[in-house]
Amino acid sequence: MRVLITGASGLLGRELMESFKDCELVGTGLNRVDGENIIKMDLSNEDEIKSILEEKKPQIIVHAAAIRRPDICDNNEELTEKINVNSTKIIAEHAASHNDCFLIYISTDYVFDGTSPPYKPNDAPNPLNTYGKSKLKGEEVIWESKHSAGVLRVPYLYGKVEYLDESGVTTLLKSLQIEKLLNNSPVDNVSIDNVYQRFPTFNKDVANTVRGLANKRFKHCGLSGTWHFSGKEQMTKYSIVVKLAELLNLPHDHIIPINEIDNNNNNQTAQRPLNSQLDTTALKLMKLCKTTSIDDSFTQILSDLYQKNLIPINIESLNNNE
Repeated sequence: MRVLITGASGLLGRELMESFKDCELVGTGLNRVDGENIIKMDLSNEDEIKSILEEKKPQIIVHAAAIRRPDICDNNEELTEKINVNSTKIIAEHAASHNDCFLIYISTDYVFDGTSPPYKPNDAPNPLNTYGKSKLKGEEVIWESKHSAGVLRVPYLYGKVEYLDESGVTTLLKSLQIEKLLNNSPVDNVSIDNVYQRFPTFNKDVANTVRGLANKRFKHCGLSGTWHFSGKEQMTKYSIVVKLAELLNLPHDHIIPINEIDNNNNNQTAQRPLNSQLDTTALKLMKLCKTTSIDDSFTQILSDLYQKNLIPINIESLNNNE
């Protein structure tokens, strides 16, 4: 298979590159590129997108690139429209005009408003913020192109990162103030949301499911549709921090749960759904919904963070001493 992955240097993109590494593979990115495995492609440049697609002639396109942080999207609506919608339209039209090309578009649970979970793929969307609206528009321009694509909606992604703020899970480690705890220094109390329900989803599991969809498409050319993939465990940001602290054998008394919706959170401008749980029945029937447990995946991530000198605790040593 000739495969092209957009957003290849990002959180999900890196795992997608690993999942398709036995293929004739090229990834695209904007900043973190090497000119060989990952080449530069500016998603705001229509001519550049078309040129690369015509040159590489991919049989599978996984469109994972997006502006994905809701608050950034709300403050940059024009750029979000360019990256999340316009580029998708160009890619979908290319796929529609090439019979041997299959587009898999990575979408989000934020197309739903969070009032009636769990959501099936055919439930009516009602996005609350610019990010969700832009990803829904991306889905719509795909179907308008008449391409028999695949749309995969996923929720709160996490995985191995290059810096702590790269995922919503690892950025929460900063609230623990690990170095202060290890030095027996005073720590600040930190209030963390305990209301909004999340279903943390391991990027490696998503990448494996995308590869499975690509394989099935090659065997069954008519494969097309919208599917939901999600981690199984329901958590809040507070319970995520507590789980991380427990795995690292650290106290967490200074982490204070916020048990009601905070409408005065100046750090968050975009409205979020309260509970946008996704129904994954369709992928389960296709045997494409294998998930890694929170304990196992968090342990993998924490071990990787230590190896990259991003946290000072070696979780493997803690486990060996048990």
